[in-house]
Amino acid sequence: MPVARREFTLVCASPDCGEWSLHAADTKAEELRRRQKPWYCTRHTRPEQVLTPTNTVRERVLEVYELPFGKFWREAGTEESGSDFTHGPGFKAFADDFPVGTRLIVTARLETEVALAGNYTCGCGAVVAFEGEIPADCLRCGSTLHTFNPGGLSDEEVQALFWVLKNEAKLRGISTTTHPWPPRKATS
Repeated sequence: MPVARREFTLVCASPDCGEWSLHAADTKAEELRRRQKPWYCTRHTRPEQVLTPTNTVRERVLEVYELPFGKFWREAGTEESGSDFTHGPGFKAFADDFPVGTRLIVTARLETEVALAGNYTCGCGAVVAFEGEIPADCLRCGSTLHTFNPGGLSDEEVQALFWVLKNEAKLRGISTTTHPWPPRKATS
């Protein structure tokens, strides 16, 4: 008689993340073995690959190499195994269609039209100058991430932008708990 699969959740091991994932195991021993190893969500598995307001460009170079049983794509300069086919948004490439040494350069670049410069109020009440980078420490409270509204944005747009910056702060290990929602534009 077959044993029912055991379903269980794992929570991301990155501090303050809280992301979880449903997993399944055939035995209690397999579940225990998988619970012993830290699990990381997609954002924290390779955090340097996550596009953010300060990490706006990612580039990956794949190269065709050949083995006795066919051609494959792999990360240029590595000995990792690869695949005979690769794809992404708007392209497909079969390694067999190209000579050995052909390089496939895939670039992802973020662009935003949101104007971020201005004077904004920190959660502690201090006015902070914001020039398009994540703000420097507040001189009054020492907090690193400040709440703000660049002006001309709806509450939903401000909330989305705040969420992006808050997650950027999480990646850098910066606490954002001292700043209330909603952010407010400086009056003076």
